[in-house]
Amino acid sequence: MPSIPSGPLKVPGPEGFRGDLLACSPDLLDLTWDQMRTLVVVHEEGTALAAARLLGREQSSVQKQLDILNRNFQALTGELVVVKQGRGRDLLFTPTGLEVVDRIRSTFSDWLQGIANSRRRLGSTLTVGTTEFTLPFLARVWERVEPELMAREVELKVVHVRTRYFRQHLDSNQVDLLCGGLAATVGDGPLAPSTTSWNGTAKASLS
Repeated sequence: MPSIPSGPLKVPGPEGFRGDLLACSPDLLDLTWDQMRTLVVVHEEGTALAAARLLGREQSSVQKQLDILNRNFQALTGELVVVKQGRGRDLLFTPTGLEVVDRIRSTFSDWLQGIANSRRRLGSTLTVGTTEFTLPFLARVWERVEPELMAREVELKVVHVRTRYFRQHLDSNQVDLLCGGLAATVGDGPLAPSTTSWNGTAKASLS
């Protein structure tokens, strides 16, 4: 007759990732996007006070979020995410804290890029890349196109792109339009426009 195992009885549940999701700790499920953003800003700024200024909040609000994160991750991993080092000194991020920050950055990057791609597919975002020399020109053009873009509920996003990365940004769908110039030797023909398209419109650089 088989022996009965001692200790608490564990009932088999769903296997794989779905099982892990269903068994998530409440301490992890209570983690919010706002808390994650705050943690990254604190890591970049060094202190809760500097992060609060950047976020437009009270220092006590930022500190409360850090306390919650510390409590939850100590329950999850046995280690805090940040440790105070004294008045006026930057917070010390533990190994767990550094890993959490890296994962948050990756998560936010993926989500923001996904949202931007979705907006592009719907025609609600226009991302224009510009060099520092053509930015003033773009600012003057913006005054003329702003009313039409706003009427169509299109969000204009301007990003800085170095000239040597023009083709790379176009082909990787990081921008929809480029405003800048390209250096060429005498006798060279014009740069062929990229064949990558968005929303049925061919992309090309403007000089």
